[in-house]
Amino acid sequence: MHTYQSSAAQAAEPRVVAVLDYLATILERPVPGPAHDPLLLAVAVAESAPDARGVGVISNHDGTPRPLAASTRTAAALDHHQCATARGPSVDALTQGATLHADRTTLHHRWPTLARPAHLEGVHSCLAVPVTLGEHRSATVTLYGTSPTGFTPLERALLRATAAALTRTATDAAHARQANQRADHIHHALTTRAVIDQAKGLLMALHGIDA
Repeated sequence: MHTYQSSAAQAAEPRVVAVLDYLATILERPVPGPAHDPLLLAVAVAESAPDARGVGVISNHDGTPRPLAASTRTAAALDHHQCATARGPSVDALTQGATLHADRTTLHHRWPTLARPAHLEGVHSCLAVPVTLGEHRSATVTLYGTSPTGFTPLERALLRATAAALTRTATDAAHARQANQRADHIHHALTTRAVIDQAKGLLMALHGIDA
């Protein structure tokens, strides 16, 4: 018995496998490095979706949404527009902490201020997924697409997987920084104690005081 696959599914399969391999490699690394940069993750997702016009990442900086990274000029422009107007799926996903998927109809009805500049960029759909970049910093990864019907379930799953990988690596990085800070504090405390003990010993010797 043969399983039928559409030409679109067959074409997408190598890209999907490549992204999953990339995410698996990231998650296998105990300490985050350059490969965990949000832009690199964004590019990996963009390359997996044939209808994508780019991926953008915005973050919550002191309560204000700000662009963080983008894989294309189009994604950067739409990220900047949403942050400037404080309206759009990326901003709403950031503030609500919920995944938002918009096709062309939803984009026009729910976010009309974004619909026109998106149309001029050839974007008719988007998918915004919230992520966590540490204890006190949230962000949104947004996939912009050309299809008026939005993204497929597989593309949505891939973006959610990428968001999960980004959250995981950011959390690991925060824990690593905290561990290093604690080690530095302990080292400083021990060093300070040693200096104090040496000073006490010197003073006692100068004044002829026995321990």
